Amino acid sequence: MVHQWLWEASPFGSVPWRPWLVPIVVWAGFFVLMGGTLLCLVSLLSRDWIHHERLVFPLVRLPLEILGGSAGQSFFRHPATWIGVAAAVLVNAIDILRTVVLGVGTGGGIRLSVGAQIKKYPWAAAFPMTAFVRPGLIGLGYLVSTELAFSIWFFYLFHKLQALIAAGSGYRLSGMPFAQEQGIGAYVIVGLILLWKGRTAFRQAWRGWWSQDDAANSTQDNQRWLLVALVVGIGGMLVFMIAAGMQPWLAALYLGILLLVALTYARIRAEAGIPLVWAYPYGQQYQSIWNFAGAARLTNSGASLASPTIFALLQVLARGYFPSVSGYEIEGINLGERTGARWGDIAWSLLLGIGFGAVAGIIFHLRPYYARGAAGLRGGIWGWQNARQEFTRVLQAGTTPEPNRMPKIVATSFGGLFVLALSLNGRPRGLVHLPSASYRLPGSLQLRLAGVGAVPAGVAAEDSDTALWGRWADLGPVSCCVGWPLPALGSVVWVRWHLTCLEDDPTALRVASKRFSPHLQALAQPSATRVLR
Repeated sequence: MVHQWLWEASPFGSVPWRPWLVPIVVWAGFFVLMGGTLLCLVSLLSRDWIHHERLVFPLVRLPLEILGGSAGQSFFRHPATWIGVAAAVLVNAIDILRTVVLGVGTGGGIRLSVGAQIKKYPWAAAFPMTAFVRPGLIGLGYLVSTELAFSIWFFYLFHKLQALIAAGSGYRLSGMPFAQEQGIGAYVIVGLILLWKGRTAFRQAWRGWWSQDDAANSTQDNQRWLLVALVVGIGGMLVFMIAAGMQPWLAALYLGILLLVALTYARIRAEAGIPLVWAYPYGQQYQSIWNFAGAARLTNSGASLASPTIFALLQVLARGYFPSVSGYEIEGINLGERTGARWGDIAWSLLLGIGFGAVAGIIFHLRPYYARGAAGLRGGIWGWQNARQEFTRVLQAGTTPEPNRMPKIVATSFGGLFVLALSLNGRPRGLVHLPSASYRLPGSLQLRLAGVGAVPAGVAAEDSDTALWGRWADLGPVSCCVGWPLPALGSVVWVRWHLTCLEDDPTALRVASKRFSPHLQALAQPSATRVLR
C-alpha cells in the first residue's frame, strides 16, 4: 500500500513516515559518504593544485568580489554590476515571453543555427552549427584564460569535423561520432593522469604515519588522516554496493570510474571554471561498462539478475548532480584558503549541505506525491521512464540480441588515446596542464595552450601565427574533456575568445583570421553550391 499510495495518493493525504525512515537515513548517509570521499580525494591533491600549479579557480573570483571587491569599491555599488544584471534579465525575460506566448523558448539566452537547410550527406552530418549566446556563460568566460577558451571551441569544430568524416566514409550510425563516448574515455585517462601526478601527495600522507620528525608530523597530520578517511570512504561505498547485491568486480569498476570522472570534473572547475553542472559525459560512467562488458557478462548470461539490477539502480550516480559535487568542494577549499576560513569548517559545511539536501529533497518529493499522487502530478515519479528502460534492459539482456557495441568502444578508446597523446606531447610530462595566468606576448594571440608550444621571445606578429598554429600540441586535455561532452559549449566560448582577442591585440586576430578564412570558405563552398542547386 505504501507504494500504491505513492502513485495514486494516500487516502489520509499524508506521508507514512515509518516505512520511509530507514531508506531516508541509509541513502542520505550514502550520499554523505560519497561526498566525504570526494572531499578527501580533492583535498589531498588541493595543495599541489593551489600552491604549486597555482590554478586560477575562475568561479571563486565572483564570490570574492562580492565579499570584498578587488578595487576597493563595493561589488553592488559598481555600475558594471547592474549593467550586467540588466542585460541578463532582459535576455532571459525575452526568452520567458517566447516560451509562454510562442512555445519556442531556448532555455536561456539566444540560440542561432547555421546550415539547418543543408540536408544532403555528408555535409548534413556537420550541420546545423548551433550557437548559444548566453550572457552568464560569456561573462564567466572572461575569467577563463584566452588559451583555454580557444582550445574549447576548437574541439567544437573538431567534433563537427569528425561527424563529417564519418558520414563521408559511409558510417551513418545514430549518434556518430559518439561525442559522449569519446568524452568518457578522455575523462578516465585524465583522471588517471591526475592520480599519477598527485602520487607524491599520497606518498607523503602514507609516510606521515611512520615519520619520527615532529615538524613533518605537524605538517602531514591532515594529509595522513585524509588518506585514512579516503580509504574508509571507498571501502564503505564498496561494502554498500556489494551488500546490495552487486558483484565485487562490477562494484569496484563502477566506483573507480565514478571517482575518476569526479576528479577530472574538479580539475576542470579549478582550471577552466566552466559554470555548468553537466559538464561531463552524462551517464557514460554507467553506459561505458555496458558497452565494454556486454550484457552477457553483466547478467552472467541471464543466470543472475541481482547484480545488474542494483547496477541499474545505482546508475543515478552517473547522472544529475553527483559527479559535480567535487567541483564545489575544491572551490570551497580554495575559497576558504583565500578568506582565512579553516578547512574543518569548510568540510563540515559541505557535508552538512549534502546531508541536509538529500533529506530535504526526499521529503519535498514524498509530500506532494502522497498528497496528490505521483501519476497525477507529472505522469509518474521523476525519472521513472529512465528507470523502466534500464530495468527492462536487464530483464531482456538474456533473450534480446545486443546491438553492435564496437563503434562506441572504438570512440571511447579514441577519446582516451587522443587525450593521452596530448598529455605526453608537451611539458611538463604527465598532465599537460594549463597555465595559471595569461602570459600574453606582444603581437600574438598567445595561444600557448596547455603550457606547451610557447612563442619564442622576439618573434614578430606576422610570423607568430606560424609558430603557434603549426603546433597541435597547443591543445590541452582538460579542454578536450570539456569540448567532447559539451560540443555546443564551444559556440559560447568562441564569442568570448574573439571579444578578448579584439581587446588584447586586434592585429594578431586579423593575422589568424587570414590564415583560417580560406579553409573555412573552402569547407562552406561545396555545401552552399549544393543548396543553391
